[in-house]
This record gives sequence, structure tokens and C-alpha cells, in this order.
Amino acid sequence: MNKTKCVYPWIEMLAQTGGDWNMCCISASAGKILKEDGSTYRAAHDSMESARTSPWMDQVRQDMLDGKEISACKHCYYQESIGKKSYREMFNQEWTDKLGIDEIERLTETNKVIEGVQYLDLRLGNLCNLKCRMCHSFNSTMIGDEAKELLKEDESFKDIYGRYISRSEPADKFEWFESDHFWHDVIDKIPNLRKIYMTGGEPTLIEGNYRFIDECVRSGHSKHITLMFNINCTNIQQRFIDQLEHFEFVILNCSIDAYGELNDYIRTNSRWKAISKNFEKLLKLPKNVQLGVTPVIQTYNVGQIVDLVQWVENHAIANDRSINVDFLYATHPAMLNASVLPRSYREMAAKRLDNFKQNSHIYKTNSFAKNGIDSCINLLNKNTNEDQTQIVKDFINYTRILDLKRNQFLDQYNPELAEAINYER
Repeated sequence: MNKTKCVYPWIEMLAQTGGDWNMCCISASAGKILKEDGSTYRAAHDSMESARTSPWMDQVRQDMLDGKEISACKHCYYQESIGKKSYREMFNQEWTDKLGIDEIERLTETNKVIEGVQYLDLRLGNLCNLKCRMCHSFNSTMIGDEAKELLKEDESFKDIYGRYISRSEPADKFEWFESDHFWHDVIDKIPNLRKIYMTGGEPTLIEGNYRFIDECVRSGHSKHITLMFNINCTNIQQRFIDQLEHFEFVILNCSIDAYGELNDYIRTNSRWKAISKNFEKLLKLPKNVQLGVTPVIQTYNVGQIVDLVQWVENHAIANDRSINVDFLYATHPAMLNASVLPRSYREMAAKRLDNFKQNSHIYKTNSFAKNGIDSCINLLNKNTNEDQTQIVKDFINYTRILDLKRNQFLDQYNPELAEAINYER
């Protein structure tokens, strides 16, 4: 495939958190599928097929065939620029392995879709029990509630929010997925599906996800479906675990951003003791379940990320089990991008990763971990000519505001970072 072509516009559809039909999970607002009048296709009342066969999607597919860069795909281009295997590259490899190169070439020969949806990405609302520092109201009701309060209380936060996060008001709780039209539409697609991905919000809190999983099992089609979940490891219900054995393959990615209490600082309301206990419960699942840990690399954790990878490695060895470690990268808001940190701190973080990988079992045996560590080192060593002084000042101010609101302070949870950026309460 060329440098911009991705199999997803031909085989996948995404119901975005806010209810829009979208072309891809990481294309964000730029990937909303547009009607000819400029409005978006809405999952609550517009059919999946009307969106995926629209002129807008036909143009996306044609641009990919022509090798043109697409604005909605910029995050993949960014990942590839730092040596991280991008989602585009991983998706293409995964579906080539699953369907075969001849079938991929047949499906993507023209800018029209010729088969039904094979991969369905469901993001049913923003209900969540955590307030992660790199998250936003679109994915967490708790973030939304807090942001609304701070926008009224703190002019400094209002300024930072408008310049870095959004010029729109924080999102309210989304309930579009209660639509009968939506459920009839997605359930109708089950027989042709090969993969389902669910996240949120926190997907284990959303009743609709259990309803859909139950329907896959009841219909007997779960046996040819790969089920993929991103979970925050705070809510592992037995009814969820009991259904996993019925699927052909299951991927459980655990959103954990640091080892110990630093994780609780970044992912406010989480408790490391509970996270660790639930993760150990997942380690006992059958072998058709692939476990993963997906930290978001950001200013708050990049210097200590080695501790988390070591924790995962210890569990993998002790349980004789492969555990993927796939680094995600915070690029928005810009002040959470690890590349804005002082050079001396980035050099320290890069050296820790480099030292760790020399004797690491997981680095040598897990391609996700290897690619994540190497790309993170590349990011930390990447030279930038931009003056980051103001961004760092805003980051300090943003952190201080959240710290006071949450009664959690950076110098307690990450004193190294606090000293490096001259953070003071």
C-alpha cells in the first residue's frame, strides 16, 4: 500500500462518542462523515450504509488511492514521523493477515465499498468514573462537570481552556445510543462482522455494550468475531468475564498510565491497589484473551514510564503470558505533549528507557513494547527549534489549577518533574 492508504474506509465504521458516524477512531472531529449540506451523519437516525457510501467517503477513498495526505489522518502521519508504528500501518497488517492480500486488493480496488461492514467501532457515550488529566469532556462526564465548574470559578483556567483545549463548552452526558434506530442498525450488521471494538467513556459502565455482546453470543456469530475492549480496570464485572469465552478472540487493553500512586494522580479517582488487583484477575482469563496495557505518554509520566513497563514485564514472566505494551501519545492539548519538557528532563527520560531496554525481556519479545520504547526515545531526543517557554508556563498553571481543585499535588506524586519545571503550589 502507498503512504496514505488505509483499509479502514473500506471495511470499518465508527460510532463516535458524540453520536456522529466517523471514518476512524483517531481522526477525531476531522473524520466526521459529512453530508453534501455540510452537516454530519448521526448514528441515532442516519443509517450506517448511508454514511459509508456517501460522496464524502468516496472522496476519502479516492484520495487514499491517489496517495494524497488526508487532514483527518494527521495523527498517523505524526506517529510515523517519530518511528512509531502507526494505527494505519497496524490496521493494514492486521486485516491483510486476517483476510489475505488478494482479498484486501479486491476490497480496495476502487473508491466504492463492495462488501458490508466487517469492523464496527462503538463508542457509546462519555459516561466515565475517572478524571484523567489528558482526557476531556467528550470522553468523560466527570471531566465535563469539573471543567464547567472551573470555567465559572477561574479566569486563568478559562484562558488556558480556550487556547489549548476547546473553544466550545464542555460536553454534556451523551445519550444518543438509546435510539432504537441505532440498535436495529448495528444488530443487523452482526452476521458480517469480524471485529468489534468498544470503548467510551468507560465501556464497562455502559449497559448498551452488554446488550450488544449478549446479542452477538445469542445469535451464534460471536465465534467468528474478535472482541476488543479498552477498559480502565476499575470495574471488572463477572457477567463481562463470562461472555469472553464465546468469542473467537478477545483483546483487552487496560488504560494504565503509570505505576503506583502516580497513576492515581494522572487518572484521578482510580486507586492503584484496586487496579493491580483487577489486573491480576484478568491474568487468569483463558488464552483466547490477549491482554495489553496502553499508557498515554505525556508530560506527567514520560520520566517514570519505565516503572510501569517493568511492572508489566514482571507479571508477564510470572504468569508465562504475553502482555502487549502499546504506547499512545498525547498531542492535544499541546502542553501535555512530552516534547515540550525541558531538554535535560527529556534526556534523562530517554536514558532511562535506553538503559531499561538493554536487558528487558518484554522489549526483546514483544513488538508493541519494542516499538513503543524506541519511538518514545525518538520523541524525547527529537530537536525542536520552537520556543516552548510559554507552553511550559501554561502547563504549570494548568497543573496547579487541577491540583488545587482535586487536592492532589504534583510535587507529592512526581517530585522529579515538579523540580524540572519549577512547579510551586
